[in-house]
Amino acid sequence: MENGENFKKLIDNLVEKDDKYENALRTFLNYLIENGLSDYCFDLSLRDIDKYFESLIKVKIDSPSTLNSHIAGLTSLFVYLMENYFNFRELYAYINTPQFKNKILVKLIRDQSNPLCQLTFLQMC
Repeated sequence: MENGENFKKLIDNLVEKDDKYENALRTFLNYLIENGLSDYCFDLSLRDIDKYFESLIKVKIDSPSTLNSHIAGLTSLFVYLMENYFNFRELYAYINTPQFKNKILVKLIRDQSNPLCQLTFLQMC
């Protein structure tokens, strides 16, 4: 649990410096805890990030702007962690690719039950 506690402290420090993405960061931390990943938070995989974003569809992410906010929140976290000498380069690079965003947007669009919503999302992309 020590890793999880250290990770939480780092998030708390980042939020104290700038609370712009507090909601996204707390959501990520809660996901790690609820899914038993808090002890492995310094060794997350690309698949862990994919699963995190997939879990947010319907619950937290309902539009491209919300998706952008969550990506920006994790980007700020990964930059902060790299500034503190933790290796999050791969995850940082991964979530900042157009392919990643498009993959999540496609899942979000598919998840929308209303065809009008699908058209609106496609027009926004």
